[in-house]
Amino acid sequence: MPDAIPEDESMDSFKSSNSSFIMKGETDQDKLAAKGVVEDVELGKIKFSGNTKFFDNHPSKASLLSLADKKLVNGKKKLTKVDKMLYSTTTPETPMIINTLLIMDGKVPFEDMKAFLNELAMAHPRLRMTVKDFIWKPVELDLDEMVHYHRCPAGVHWKTYVDKKNLLSHHLDTSKHLWEVHGILTNENKHVFLVRIHHVVGDGLSLVKLVINLFDHEEIANLPAMPFAGMAIKPTDSVNAQTAAVGAKNLRKKQAPNIFLRAFFLVYTLLCAPFIVISVGLMRSDPPNAFRKKFLQVEKRFVFVHCGKVDDVKQIGKMFRGSINDVMVAILCGTLRKYQIHTDGEKSAKDMTLIIPISTRDPKEKGVILDNQVSTVFLKIPVSEGNLEKRFAKCKKRMDALKMGATVPVLIFLIKVVLGSLPPFISKRLQNMFASRATMIFSNVPGPKMVRKIKGQKIRTMSGLVPLVGFQQAGVACFSYAGEMHLSMQCNPEVVKEPELFGNFFTEELEEYKRLTKIKLSKEGAKDARTVTETSSLGRQMTLGVDDLSGRGRDIGFRRFSISFTGSSKAIDG
Repeated sequence: MPDAIPEDESMDSFKSSNSSFIMKGETDQDKLAAKGVVEDVELGKIKFSGNTKFFDNHPSKASLLSLADKKLVNGKKKLTKVDKMLYSTTTPETPMIINTLLIMDGKVPFEDMKAFLNELAMAHPRLRMTVKDFIWKPVELDLDEMVHYHRCPAGVHWKTYVDKKNLLSHHLDTSKHLWEVHGILTNENKHVFLVRIHHVVGDGLSLVKLVINLFDHEEIANLPAMPFAGMAIKPTDSVNAQTAAVGAKNLRKKQAPNIFLRAFFLVYTLLCAPFIVISVGLMRSDPPNAFRKKFLQVEKRFVFVHCGKVDDVKQIGKMFRGSINDVMVAILCGTLRKYQIHTDGEKSAKDMTLIIPISTRDPKEKGVILDNQVSTVFLKIPVSEGNLEKRFAKCKKRMDALKMGATVPVLIFLIKVVLGSLPPFISKRLQNMFASRATMIFSNVPGPKMVRKIKGQKIRTMSGLVPLVGFQQAGVACFSYAGEMHLSMQCNPEVVKEPELFGNFFTEELEEYKRLTKIKLSKEGAKDARTVTETSSLGRQMTLGVDDLSGRGRDIGFRRFSISFTGSSKAIDG
Protein backbone atom coordinates (compact mmCIF):
# COMPACT_ATOMS: atom_id res chain seq x y z
CA MET A 1 0.00 0.00 0.00
CA PRO A 2 1.28 3.53 -0.68
CA ASP A 3 2.76 5.61 2.09
CA ALA A 4 0.94 8.63 3.43
CA ILE A 5 1.30 11.73 1.29
CA PRO A 6 3.28 14.40 3.19
CA GLU A 7 1.50 17.68 3.64
CA ASP A 8 2.98 20.70 1.87
CA GLU A 9 3.39 23.40 4.53
CA SER A 10 3.33 26.13 1.89
CA MET A 11 -0.23 25.25 0.88
CA ASP A 12 -2.62 26.21 3.66
CA SER A 13 -5.72 25.86 1.56
CA PHE A 14 -5.57 22.66 -0.44
CA LYS A 15 -3.84 20.12 -2.54
CA SER A 16 -5.43 19.54 -5.90
CA SER A 17 -5.51 16.50 -8.16
CA ASN A 18 -7.46 15.15 -11.10
CA SER A 19 -9.71 13.28 -8.71
CA SER A 20 -9.83 14.86 -5.27
CA PHE A 21 -8.71 17.51 -2.79
CA ILE A 22 -6.81 17.29 0.49
CA MET A 23 -7.91 19.99 2.91
CA LYS A 24 -5.98 21.15 5.96
CA GLY A 25 -8.12 21.52 9.03
CA GLU A 26 -10.93 19.19 8.01
CA THR A 27 -14.43 20.37 8.78
CA ASP A 28 -17.03 18.20 10.47
CA GLN A 29 -18.67 17.74 7.07
CA ASP A 30 -15.40 16.40 5.66
CA LYS A 31 -14.99 13.97 8.54
CA LEU A 32 -18.58 12.79 8.24
CA ALA A 33 -18.13 12.33 4.50
CA ALA A 34 -15.01 10.27 5.02
CA LYS A 35 -16.75 8.32 7.77
CA GLY A 36 -19.73 7.73 5.52
CA VAL A 37 -17.46 6.31 2.85
CA VAL A 38 -15.88 3.88 5.31
CA GLU A 39 -19.23 2.79 6.71
CA ASP A 40 -20.57 2.33 3.21
CA VAL A 41 -18.06 -0.46 2.64
CA GLU A 42 -20.61 -2.70 4.31
CA LEU A 43 -22.86 -2.29 1.25
CA GLY A 44 -20.55 -4.54 -0.70
CA LYS A 45 -17.98 -6.62 1.17
CA ILE A 46 -14.63 -7.17 -0.47
CA LYS A 47 -12.03 -9.83 0.13
CA PHE A 48 -8.93 -7.73 0.80
CA SER A 49 -5.40 -8.98 0.28
CA GLY A 50 -3.54 -6.21 2.10
CA ASN A 51 -3.75 -3.39 4.62
CA THR A 52 -7.24 -1.82 4.66
CA LYS A 53 -6.22 1.49 6.28
CA PHE A 54 -6.87 3.19 2.98
CA PHE A 55 -8.61 6.38 4.03
CA ASP A 56 -5.75 7.46 6.29
CA ASN A 57 -3.43 8.07 3.35
CA HIS A 58 -5.41 8.29 0.11
CA PRO A 59 -6.04 11.67 -1.60
CA SER A 60 -9.80 11.04 -1.76
CA LYS A 61 -10.09 10.87 2.05
CA ALA A 62 -11.69 14.29 2.43
CA SER A 63 -13.50 14.41 -0.90
CA LEU A 64 -17.28 14.29 -0.83
CA LEU A 65 -19.18 11.46 -2.42
CA SER A 66 -20.66 12.14 -5.82
CA LEU A 67 -24.40 12.66 -6.10
CA ALA A 68 -24.76 9.27 -7.76
CA ASP A 69 -22.85 7.58 -4.93
CA LYS A 70 -24.85 9.43 -2.26
CA LYS A 71 -28.03 8.03 -3.77
CA LEU A 72 -26.55 4.54 -3.48
CA VAL A 73 -25.60 4.89 0.17
CA ASN A 74 -28.96 6.47 0.99
CA GLY A 75 -30.83 3.51 -0.44
CA LYS A 76 -32.03 5.13 -3.68
CA LYS A 77 -30.52 2.49 -5.90
CA LYS A 78 -32.58 2.63 -9.10
CA LEU A 79 -30.71 3.16 -12.33
CA THR A 80 -30.97 6.58 -13.92
CA LYS A 81 -32.71 6.84 -17.28
CA VAL A 82 -29.44 6.90 -19.20
CA ASP A 83 -28.00 4.02 -17.13
CA LYS A 84 -31.13 1.96 -17.78
CA MET A 85 -30.95 2.70 -21.49
CA LEU A 86 -27.30 1.60 -21.67
CA TYR A 87 -27.80 -1.52 -19.57
CA SER A 88 -30.83 -2.65 -21.59
CA THR A 89 -28.71 -3.02 -24.75
CA THR A 90 -26.30 -5.50 -23.13
CA THR A 91 -26.02 -8.80 -25.01
CA PRO A 92 -23.16 -11.30 -25.47
CA GLU A 93 -22.55 -9.79 -28.94
CA THR A 94 -22.77 -6.18 -27.69
CA PRO A 95 -21.61 -6.34 -24.06
CA MET A 96 -21.42 -2.53 -23.68
CA ILE A 97 -17.99 -2.70 -22.07
CA ILE A 98 -15.49 0.18 -22.24
CA ASN A 99 -11.96 -1.19 -22.58
CA THR A 100 -8.85 0.77 -21.59
CA LEU A 101 -5.30 -0.27 -22.46
CA LEU A 102 -2.35 0.64 -20.24
CA ILE A 103 0.98 -0.26 -21.85
CA MET A 104 3.69 -0.20 -19.19
CA ASP A 105 7.44 0.40 -19.40
CA GLY A 106 8.03 -2.27 -16.76
CA LYS A 107 6.48 -4.91 -14.55
CA VAL A 108 3.94 -4.20 -11.77
CA PRO A 109 3.73 -6.89 -9.05
CA PHE A 110 0.44 -8.76 -8.87
CA GLU A 111 -0.25 -7.90 -5.21
CA ASP A 112 0.47 -4.21 -5.77
CA MET A 113 -2.07 -4.06 -8.57
CA LYS A 114 -4.66 -5.82 -6.41
CA ALA A 115 -3.99 -3.36 -3.60
CA PHE A 116 -4.70 -0.44 -5.95
CA LEU A 117 -7.93 -2.10 -7.10
CA ASN A 118 -8.94 -2.63 -3.45
CA GLU A 119 -8.58 1.10 -2.91
CA LEU A 120 -10.65 1.99 -5.95
CA ALA A 121 -13.45 -0.36 -4.92
CA MET A 122 -13.50 1.15 -1.43
CA ALA A 123 -13.68 4.69 -2.76
CA HIS A 124 -16.48 4.12 -5.31
CA PRO A 125 -19.69 2.26 -4.35
CA ARG A 126 -20.58 1.47 -7.97
CA LEU A 127 -17.52 -0.76 -8.17
CA ARG A 128 -18.92 -2.88 -5.35
CA MET A 129 -22.31 -3.37 -6.93
CA THR A 130 -24.05 -5.05 -9.81
CA VAL A 131 -27.43 -4.53 -11.46
CA LYS A 132 -30.49 -6.72 -11.07
CA ASP A 133 -33.92 -5.76 -12.44
CA PHE A 134 -32.48 -2.28 -13.17
CA ILE A 135 -31.65 -1.72 -9.49
CA TRP A 136 -28.18 -1.42 -7.96
CA LYS A 137 -27.42 -4.40 -5.74
CA PRO A 138 -24.39 -4.79 -3.41
CA VAL A 139 -22.29 -7.87 -4.10
CA GLU A 140 -19.29 -9.57 -2.57
CA LEU A 141 -16.32 -8.94 -4.81
CA ASP A 142 -13.55 -11.50 -5.11
CA LEU A 143 -10.53 -9.90 -6.74
CA ASP A 144 -9.04 -13.31 -7.41
CA GLU A 145 -11.87 -13.82 -9.92
CA MET A 146 -11.72 -10.28 -11.31
CA VAL A 147 -7.97 -9.78 -11.80
CA HIS A 148 -6.54 -12.16 -14.40
CA TYR A 149 -2.82 -12.51 -15.11
CA HIS A 150 -1.46 -13.88 -18.38
CA ARG A 151 2.00 -14.56 -19.78
CA CYS A 152 2.64 -14.30 -23.52
CA PRO A 153 4.19 -17.44 -25.05
CA ALA A 154 7.70 -17.03 -26.43
CA GLY A 155 7.71 -15.13 -29.72
CA VAL A 156 4.04 -14.01 -29.46
CA HIS A 157 3.24 -10.29 -29.41
CA TRP A 158 0.86 -9.15 -26.67
CA LYS A 159 -1.70 -7.88 -29.20
CA THR A 160 -1.73 -11.24 -30.98
CA TYR A 161 -2.20 -12.89 -27.58
CA VAL A 162 -5.16 -10.61 -26.75
CA ASP A 163 -6.78 -11.51 -30.08
CA LYS A 164 -6.17 -15.25 -29.78
CA LYS A 165 -7.50 -15.38 -26.21
CA ASN A 166 -10.49 -13.18 -27.17
CA LEU A 167 -9.87 -10.99 -24.13
CA LEU A 168 -11.91 -8.15 -25.65
CA SER A 169 -14.92 -10.47 -25.71
CA HIS A 170 -14.13 -12.29 -22.46
CA HIS A 171 -17.40 -13.12 -20.72
CA LEU A 172 -18.12 -10.68 -17.88
CA ASP A 173 -20.58 -12.18 -15.40
CA THR A 174 -22.59 -9.07 -14.51
CA SER A 175 -24.43 -10.95 -11.78
CA LYS A 176 -21.13 -10.99 -9.83
CA HIS A 177 -19.30 -7.84 -10.90
CA LEU A 178 -19.30 -5.11 -13.55
CA TRP A 179 -15.55 -4.83 -14.16
CA GLU A 180 -12.37 -6.86 -14.49
CA VAL A 181 -8.66 -6.38 -15.20
CA HIS A 182 -6.34 -8.49 -17.37
CA GLY A 183 -2.59 -8.17 -16.85
CA ILE A 184 -0.51 -9.52 -19.76
CA LEU A 185 3.22 -10.05 -19.17
CA THR A 186 5.02 -9.59 -22.49
CA ASN A 187 8.20 -11.32 -23.68
CA GLU A 188 10.09 -8.12 -22.77
CA ASN A 189 9.00 -8.66 -19.12
CA LYS A 190 6.68 -5.63 -19.26
CA HIS A 191 3.02 -5.47 -18.39
CA VAL A 192 0.04 -4.50 -20.53
CA PHE A 193 -3.17 -3.98 -18.56
CA LEU A 194 -6.61 -4.30 -20.11
CA VAL A 195 -9.19 -2.65 -17.85
CA ARG A 196 -12.77 -3.63 -18.77
CA ILE A 197 -15.69 -1.76 -17.17
CA HIS A 198 -19.37 -1.96 -18.07
CA HIS A 199 -20.79 1.28 -19.49
CA VAL A 200 -23.50 1.37 -16.79
CA VAL A 201 -20.78 2.16 -14.22
CA GLY A 202 -19.85 5.40 -16.00
CA ASP A 203 -19.15 7.14 -19.29
CA GLY A 204 -15.80 7.50 -21.02
CA LEU A 205 -14.62 10.67 -19.24
CA SER A 206 -15.51 9.44 -15.75
CA LEU A 207 -13.89 6.05 -16.38
CA VAL A 208 -10.69 7.74 -17.62
CA LYS A 209 -10.58 9.67 -14.34
CA LEU A 210 -11.18 6.42 -12.49
CA VAL A 211 -8.29 4.69 -14.26
CA ILE A 212 -6.09 7.69 -13.44
CA ASN A 213 -6.64 6.74 -9.78
CA LEU A 214 -4.47 3.71 -10.47
CA PHE A 215 -1.50 6.04 -10.78
CA ASP A 216 0.94 6.60 -7.96
CA HIS A 217 -0.68 8.90 -5.43
CA GLU A 218 2.36 11.17 -5.30
CA GLU A 219 1.95 11.65 -9.06
CA ILE A 220 -1.69 12.66 -8.62
CA ALA A 221 -1.10 14.96 -5.66
CA ASN A 222 1.54 16.97 -7.53
CA LEU A 223 -0.70 17.89 -10.46
CA PRO A 224 -0.97 21.68 -10.96
CA ALA A 225 -4.05 23.32 -9.48
CA MET A 226 -6.68 24.95 -11.66
CA PRO A 227 -7.34 28.64 -10.87
CA PHE A 228 -10.49 29.24 -8.84
CA ALA A 229 -11.23 25.50 -8.78
CA GLY A 230 -12.39 25.13 -5.19
CA MET A 231 -9.62 27.44 -3.98
CA ALA A 232 -9.92 28.49 -0.36
CA ILE A 233 -8.95 32.10 0.42
CA LYS A 234 -7.16 32.85 3.71
CA PRO A 235 -9.20 35.52 5.58
CA THR A 236 -6.05 37.10 7.06
CA ASP A 237 -4.62 37.88 3.64
CA SER A 238 -7.09 40.62 2.68
CA VAL A 239 -5.18 41.89 -0.36
CA ASN A 240 -4.83 38.44 -1.89
CA ALA A 241 -8.42 37.64 -0.98
CA GLN A 242 -9.72 40.78 -2.71
CA THR A 243 -7.53 40.17 -5.77
CA ALA A 244 -8.67 36.57 -6.07
CA ALA A 245 -12.32 37.54 -5.54
CA VAL A 246 -12.13 40.20 -8.27
CA GLY A 247 -10.37 37.76 -10.58
CA ALA A 248 -13.02 35.09 -9.98
CA LYS A 249 -15.81 37.64 -10.52
CA ASN A 250 -14.29 38.84 -13.81
CA LEU A 251 -13.81 35.24 -14.92
CA ARG A 252 -17.48 34.50 -14.24
CA LYS A 253 -18.51 37.61 -16.17
CA LYS A 254 -16.46 36.54 -19.18
CA GLN A 255 -17.87 33.03 -19.07
CA ALA A 256 -21.48 34.06 -18.46
CA PRO A 257 -23.43 33.92 -21.74
CA ASN A 258 -25.57 36.84 -22.79
CA ILE A 259 -29.12 36.32 -21.48
CA PHE A 260 -30.65 37.59 -24.73
CA LEU A 261 -28.59 35.18 -26.81
CA ARG A 262 -29.65 32.33 -24.55
CA ALA A 263 -33.29 33.31 -24.89
CA PHE A 264 -32.96 33.59 -28.67
CA PHE A 265 -31.27 30.18 -28.91
CA LEU A 266 -33.96 28.61 -26.71
CA VAL A 267 -36.74 29.92 -28.97
CA TYR A 268 -34.78 28.88 -32.07
CA THR A 269 -34.28 25.37 -30.66
CA LEU A 270 -37.98 24.98 -29.80
CA LEU A 271 -38.97 26.04 -33.30
CA CYS A 272 -36.48 23.65 -34.92
CA ALA A 273 -37.18 20.71 -32.59
CA PRO A 274 -40.14 19.19 -34.52
CA PHE A 275 -38.21 19.26 -37.82
CA ILE A 276 -35.11 17.74 -36.20
CA VAL A 277 -37.18 14.93 -34.66
CA ILE A 278 -38.81 14.21 -38.04
CA SER A 279 -35.45 14.28 -39.87
CA VAL A 280 -33.90 11.87 -37.35
CA GLY A 281 -36.91 9.58 -37.55
CA LEU A 282 -36.76 9.52 -41.35
CA MET A 283 -32.95 9.26 -41.50
CA ARG A 284 -31.94 6.65 -44.07
CA SER A 285 -29.39 3.96 -43.42
CA ASP A 286 -25.95 4.29 -44.96
CA PRO A 287 -25.52 2.46 -48.29
CA PRO A 288 -23.80 -0.94 -48.17
CA ASN A 289 -20.08 -0.62 -47.51
CA ALA A 290 -17.14 -2.57 -46.11
CA PHE A 291 -18.20 -1.83 -42.53
CA ARG A 292 -21.93 -2.57 -42.73
CA LYS A 293 -23.47 -5.98 -42.41
CA LYS A 294 -26.43 -7.39 -40.45
CA PHE A 295 -24.25 -9.79 -38.55
CA LEU A 296 -23.67 -10.25 -34.81
CA GLN A 297 -20.53 -11.83 -33.42
CA VAL A 298 -19.12 -12.25 -29.92
CA GLU A 299 -15.48 -12.29 -31.04
CA LYS A 300 -13.80 -8.89 -31.42
CA ARG A 301 -10.46 -7.64 -32.78
CA PHE A 302 -8.69 -4.32 -32.45
CA VAL A 303 -6.01 -2.24 -34.14
CA PHE A 304 -3.80 0.30 -32.39
CA VAL A 305 -2.14 3.22 -34.24
CA HIS A 306 0.29 5.86 -32.99
CA CYS A 307 -0.72 9.18 -34.57
CA GLY A 308 2.28 11.21 -33.44
CA LYS A 309 2.39 14.29 -31.24
CA VAL A 310 -0.70 16.25 -30.27
CA ASP A 311 1.16 19.43 -31.31
CA ASP A 312 1.49 18.04 -34.86
CA VAL A 313 -2.27 17.50 -35.03
CA LYS A 314 -2.82 21.00 -33.63
CA GLN A 315 -0.48 22.39 -36.31
CA ILE A 316 -2.56 20.69 -39.01
CA GLY A 317 -5.72 22.16 -37.49
CA LYS A 318 -4.16 25.61 -37.33
CA MET A 319 -3.08 25.45 -40.95
CA PHE A 320 -6.55 24.30 -42.10
CA ARG A 321 -8.34 26.57 -39.60
CA GLY A 322 -9.93 23.72 -37.66
CA SER A 323 -9.83 22.01 -34.28
CA ILE A 324 -8.26 18.69 -33.28
CA ASN A 325 -11.71 17.10 -33.64
CA ASP A 326 -12.00 18.49 -37.18
CA VAL A 327 -8.59 17.06 -38.08
CA MET A 328 -9.28 13.60 -36.67
CA VAL A 329 -12.71 13.37 -38.33
CA ALA A 330 -11.21 14.44 -41.68
CA ILE A 331 -8.40 11.88 -41.38
CA LEU A 332 -10.90 9.17 -40.46
CA CYS A 333 -13.01 10.19 -43.46
CA GLY A 334 -10.04 9.76 -45.81
CA THR A 335 -9.16 6.43 -44.16
CA LEU A 336 -12.68 5.10 -44.68
CA ARG A 337 -12.51 6.20 -48.31
CA LYS A 338 -9.21 4.36 -48.90
CA TYR A 339 -10.40 1.19 -47.17
CA GLN A 340 -13.70 1.24 -49.05
CA ILE A 341 -11.98 1.70 -52.44
CA HIS A 342 -9.51 -1.08 -51.59
CA THR A 343 -12.40 -3.41 -50.69
CA ASP A 344 -15.09 -2.63 -53.28
CA GLY A 345 -13.62 -0.23 -55.86
CA GLU A 346 -13.69 3.49 -56.62
CA LYS A 347 -17.44 3.79 -57.23
CA SER A 348 -18.30 2.31 -53.83
CA ALA A 349 -16.87 5.29 -51.90
CA LYS A 350 -20.07 6.97 -50.74
CA ASP A 351 -20.76 9.27 -47.81
CA MET A 352 -21.06 7.55 -44.41
CA THR A 353 -22.64 8.45 -41.08
CA LEU A 354 -20.77 8.50 -37.76
CA ILE A 355 -22.27 8.32 -34.30
CA ILE A 356 -20.33 10.76 -32.11
CA PRO A 357 -20.78 10.61 -28.30
CA ILE A 358 -20.87 14.03 -26.64
CA SER A 359 -20.37 14.74 -22.95
CA THR A 360 -23.09 16.66 -21.10
CA ARG A 361 -20.91 16.75 -17.98
CA ASP A 362 -20.30 20.06 -16.20
CA PRO A 363 -16.79 21.22 -17.23
CA LYS A 364 -16.28 22.58 -13.67
CA GLU A 365 -16.93 19.17 -12.15
CA LYS A 366 -14.30 18.08 -9.63
CA GLY A 367 -13.42 14.58 -8.52
CA VAL A 368 -14.30 11.18 -9.95
CA ILE A 369 -18.07 11.02 -10.37
CA LEU A 370 -19.08 7.65 -11.74
CA ASP A 371 -22.25 8.16 -13.76
CA ASN A 372 -23.32 8.58 -17.36
CA GLN A 373 -23.58 12.17 -18.57
CA VAL A 374 -23.47 11.45 -22.27
CA SER A 375 -25.55 11.77 -25.41
CA THR A 376 -24.91 11.17 -29.12
CA VAL A 377 -25.22 12.97 -32.45
CA PHE A 378 -25.10 11.83 -36.07
CA LEU A 379 -22.54 13.25 -38.49
CA LYS A 380 -22.51 12.61 -42.24
CA ILE A 381 -18.92 12.63 -43.50
CA PRO A 382 -17.93 13.24 -47.18
CA VAL A 383 -16.25 9.91 -47.99
CA SER A 384 -17.17 10.42 -51.67
CA GLU A 385 -14.99 13.55 -51.91
CA GLY A 386 -11.63 12.71 -53.52
CA ASN A 387 -9.79 15.99 -52.90
CA LEU A 388 -8.10 16.11 -49.49
CA GLU A 389 -8.51 19.85 -48.86
CA LYS A 390 -12.13 19.90 -50.01
CA ARG A 391 -12.81 16.84 -47.85
CA PHE A 392 -11.43 18.64 -44.80
CA ALA A 393 -13.45 21.78 -45.56
CA LYS A 394 -16.67 19.76 -45.85
CA CYS A 395 -15.95 17.88 -42.61
CA LYS A 396 -15.31 21.13 -40.77
CA LYS A 397 -18.42 22.77 -42.20
CA ARG A 398 -20.61 19.88 -41.06
CA MET A 399 -18.97 19.77 -37.64
CA ASP A 400 -19.52 23.53 -37.22
CA ALA A 401 -23.17 23.14 -38.23
CA LEU A 402 -23.59 20.59 -35.45
CA LYS A 403 -21.90 22.81 -32.87
CA MET A 404 -23.84 25.95 -33.77
CA GLY A 405 -27.23 24.43 -34.59
CA ALA A 406 -30.15 23.16 -32.52
CA THR A 407 -29.58 19.47 -33.30
CA VAL A 408 -27.37 18.74 -30.28
CA PRO A 409 -29.72 20.02 -27.52
CA VAL A 410 -32.73 18.35 -29.17
CA LEU A 411 -30.94 14.99 -29.39
CA ILE A 412 -29.74 15.33 -25.78
CA PHE A 413 -33.37 15.80 -24.70
CA LEU A 414 -34.58 12.88 -26.83
CA ILE A 415 -31.92 10.48 -25.53
CA LYS A 416 -31.70 11.49 -21.86
CA VAL A 417 -35.41 12.16 -21.25
CA VAL A 418 -37.60 10.50 -23.86
CA LEU A 419 -35.64 7.38 -24.79
CA GLY A 420 -34.62 6.73 -21.19
CA SER A 421 -38.25 6.88 -20.02
CA LEU A 422 -39.46 4.17 -22.39
CA PRO A 423 -39.78 0.51 -21.33
CA PRO A 424 -36.43 -1.29 -21.72
CA PHE A 425 -37.50 -3.53 -24.61
CA ILE A 426 -38.73 -0.53 -26.63
CA SER A 427 -35.67 1.55 -25.75
CA LYS A 428 -33.36 -1.30 -26.80
CA ARG A 429 -35.14 -1.75 -30.14
CA LEU A 430 -34.99 1.98 -30.93
CA GLN A 431 -31.31 2.23 -29.97
CA ASN A 432 -30.38 -0.71 -32.16
CA MET A 433 -32.46 0.63 -35.04
CA PHE A 434 -30.88 4.09 -35.07
CA ALA A 435 -27.37 2.83 -34.32
CA SER A 436 -27.58 0.42 -37.24
CA ARG A 437 -28.29 3.27 -39.64
CA ALA A 438 -24.79 4.64 -39.09
CA THR A 439 -21.53 3.03 -40.19
CA MET A 440 -19.53 3.33 -36.97
CA ILE A 441 -18.96 5.14 -33.66
CA PHE A 442 -16.22 7.74 -33.35
CA SER A 443 -15.04 9.12 -30.01
CA ASN A 444 -12.25 11.51 -28.98
CA VAL A 445 -11.22 11.37 -25.30
CA PRO A 446 -8.48 13.53 -23.71
CA GLY A 447 -6.17 11.74 -21.30
CA PRO A 448 -3.41 12.88 -18.90
CA LYS A 449 -1.03 15.47 -20.33
CA MET A 450 2.04 14.10 -18.54
CA VAL A 451 3.57 10.66 -18.17
CA ARG A 452 2.14 8.74 -15.20
CA LYS A 453 3.37 5.78 -13.16
CA ILE A 454 2.02 2.76 -11.33
CA LYS A 455 4.29 1.66 -8.48
CA GLY A 456 7.21 3.50 -10.04
CA GLN A 457 6.70 1.96 -13.49
CA LYS A 458 5.93 4.44 -16.30
CA ILE A 459 2.80 4.07 -18.37
CA ARG A 460 4.19 4.36 -21.89
CA THR A 461 0.84 4.49 -23.68
CA MET A 462 -2.86 4.69 -22.84
CA SER A 463 -5.82 4.18 -25.15
CA GLY A 464 -9.50 3.27 -25.06
CA LEU A 465 -11.86 1.10 -27.10
CA VAL A 466 -15.47 2.15 -27.56
CA PRO A 467 -18.30 -0.42 -27.25
CA LEU A 468 -20.39 -1.37 -30.28
CA VAL A 469 -24.18 -1.02 -30.43
CA GLY A 470 -26.77 -2.77 -32.58
CA PHE A 471 -25.41 -4.14 -35.85
CA GLN A 472 -22.40 -1.81 -35.89
CA GLN A 473 -19.24 -3.63 -36.84
CA ALA A 474 -16.57 -1.08 -35.87
CA GLY A 475 -15.88 1.69 -33.38
CA VAL A 476 -12.96 4.14 -33.53
CA ALA A 477 -11.51 6.09 -30.59
CA CYS A 478 -8.82 8.77 -30.45
CA PHE A 479 -7.00 9.15 -27.13
CA SER A 480 -4.33 11.65 -26.13
CA TYR A 481 -1.72 10.84 -23.47
CA ALA A 482 1.47 12.66 -22.47
CA GLY A 483 1.44 14.80 -25.61
CA GLU A 484 0.96 11.83 -27.94
CA MET A 485 -2.13 10.90 -29.95
CA HIS A 486 -3.30 7.32 -30.51
CA LEU A 487 -6.12 5.76 -32.46
CA SER A 488 -7.74 2.41 -31.72
CA MET A 489 -10.47 0.53 -33.55
CA GLN A 490 -12.55 -2.36 -32.21
CA CYS A 491 -14.30 -4.43 -34.86
CA ASN A 492 -15.95 -7.71 -35.79
CA PRO A 493 -13.29 -9.71 -37.69
CA GLU A 494 -15.79 -11.45 -39.95
CA VAL A 495 -16.87 -8.08 -41.40
CA VAL A 496 -13.75 -5.92 -41.09
CA LYS A 497 -11.33 -8.56 -42.33
CA GLU A 498 -8.20 -6.39 -42.48
CA PRO A 499 -8.11 -4.12 -39.41
CA GLU A 500 -4.31 -3.70 -39.70
CA LEU A 501 -4.78 -2.34 -43.22
CA PHE A 502 -7.25 0.18 -41.80
CA GLY A 503 -4.52 1.31 -39.40
CA ASN A 504 -2.03 1.63 -42.27
CA PHE A 505 -4.48 3.74 -44.28
CA PHE A 506 -5.02 5.99 -41.27
CA THR A 507 -1.25 6.51 -40.94
CA GLU A 508 -0.99 7.28 -44.68
CA GLU A 509 -3.80 9.83 -44.50
CA LEU A 510 -2.20 11.51 -41.48
CA GLU A 511 1.16 11.71 -43.27
CA GLU A 512 -0.53 13.33 -46.28
CA TYR A 513 -1.93 16.03 -44.02
CA LYS A 514 1.48 16.54 -42.39
CA ARG A 515 3.16 16.79 -45.80
CA LEU A 516 0.60 19.28 -47.06
CA THR A 517 0.94 21.30 -43.86
CA LYS A 518 4.73 21.47 -44.32
CA ILE A 519 4.29 22.62 -47.93
CA LYS A 520 1.87 25.34 -46.86
CA LEU A 521 4.18 26.42 -44.04
CA SER A 522 7.20 26.55 -46.37
CA LYS A 523 5.24 28.59 -48.91
CA GLU A 524 4.09 31.03 -46.24
CA GLY A 525 7.62 31.19 -44.85
CA ALA A 526 9.07 31.92 -48.28
CA LYS A 527 6.38 34.51 -48.89
CA ASP A 528 7.09 36.22 -45.57
CA ALA A 529 10.86 36.15 -46.22
CA ARG A 530 10.35 37.63 -49.70
CA THR A 531 8.18 40.38 -48.24
CA VAL A 532 10.74 41.19 -45.50
CA THR A 533 13.60 41.28 -48.06
CA GLU A 534 11.76 43.62 -50.41
CA THR A 535 10.70 45.87 -47.55
CA SER A 536 14.31 46.06 -46.34
CA SER A 537 15.48 46.84 -49.89
CA LEU A 538 12.84 49.55 -50.10
CA GLY A 539 14.19 51.23 -46.97
CA ARG A 540 17.78 51.26 -48.28
CA GLN A 541 16.76 52.73 -51.66
CA MET A 542 14.62 55.41 -50.03
CA THR A 543 17.60 56.44 -47.87
CA LEU A 544 19.84 56.65 -50.96
CA GLY A 545 17.41 59.02 -52.71
CA VAL A 546 17.11 61.34 -49.76
CA ASP A 547 20.82 61.50 -48.88
CA ASP A 548 22.10 62.16 -52.45
CA LEU A 549 22.33 65.99 -52.67
CA SER A 550 22.78 66.19 -56.45
CA GLY A 551 19.70 66.58 -58.62
CA ARG A 552 20.59 63.54 -60.66
CA GLY A 553 21.02 61.50 -57.52
CA ARG A 554 17.62 62.53 -56.22
CA ASP A 555 16.07 61.66 -59.58
CA ILE A 556 17.52 58.16 -59.69
CA GLY A 557 16.89 57.61 -56.00
CA PHE A 558 13.22 58.51 -56.05
CA ARG A 559 12.67 56.67 -59.32
CA ARG A 560 14.11 53.54 -57.67
CA PHE A 561 11.95 54.14 -54.62
CA SER A 562 8.82 54.31 -56.77
CA ILE A 563 9.62 51.06 -58.62
CA SER A 564 10.56 49.21 -55.44
CA PHE A 565 7.38 50.30 -53.68
CA THR A 566 5.23 48.95 -56.49
CA GLY A 567 7.08 45.66 -56.46
CA SER A 568 6.77 45.45 -52.69
CA SER A 569 3.03 46.04 -52.87
CA LYS A 570 2.63 43.19 -55.31
CA ALA A 571 4.62 40.89 -53.02
CA ILE A 572 2.43 41.70 -50.03
CA ASP A 573 -0.85 41.44 -51.91
CA GLY A 574 0.17 38.40 -53.94
